Amino acid sequence: MYAYLVIIFLLIAVTAQILTAASAKAQRLDGQTVSMALKNASLLDAFKQIEGQTDFRFMYRKADVAHIRHLSLPEGKRNLAAVLEQLLQPHDLSFRQVDNKILIQPALRLPADTTITVQGRVTGDDGNPVIGATVIVKGTGKAPSPMKTASSPCPHQKARCSWSLHWDTGRWNSP
Repeated sequence: MYAYLVIIFLLIAVTAQILTAASAKAQRLDGQTVSMALKNASLLDAFKQIEGQTDFRFMYRKADVAHIRHLSLPEGKRNLAAVLEQLLQPHDLSFRQVDNKILIQPALRLPADTTITVQGRVTGDDGNPVIGATVIVKGTGKAPSPMKTASSPCPHQKARCSWSLHWDTGRWNSP
C-alpha cells in the first residue's frame, strides 16, 4: 500500500512539473531591458552582450551579419526591441521573436512605387476595440490616411513599410 502511494505521489509531482514547464511563456522582447555599451563593435559582439544578459538566443545567417562592424552605442540601459531596431535597420535587417529565440533576417524590400493596403482592427487582450489607438507608419511618426475607427484601411506609398501600434496605456505592440 505504501509503495502504491509513493508511486502515485511521484506521478503527480512529475505531471505537475511537466504542466508547469509547458505553460511557461517566453518573455517578450519589448518588455526586456539591457545595459549596452558598444564602441567599434561588430553586430555579433552586440548579440553576445544581449545573450549574456537575457535568456534570448540569436538565430541568423552568417552572411547576413558577419560583415557588420564599427557599431557604437553610448553606455546605458535600453529597451531590447529599440536596441535591435537601432542596430539592424541601417543594414536592412529585421528581427522577429520566436519563443526565446530572436530571428535576424533581411528586411522586406519593396519597389518605391508599391502601395500597401493594411486593414484591421486594433483590439485589446479582451477582443474589444481599443479606444484612442493610433496606427503609425514606423520610422515616419505619421499616421496613414484615411483612418477610421475600429476598421482602418491604410494605403501608404513607401519603399519600406512597417507598422507599430501604440495606445494610451503606454504599451507597444510591433508586428
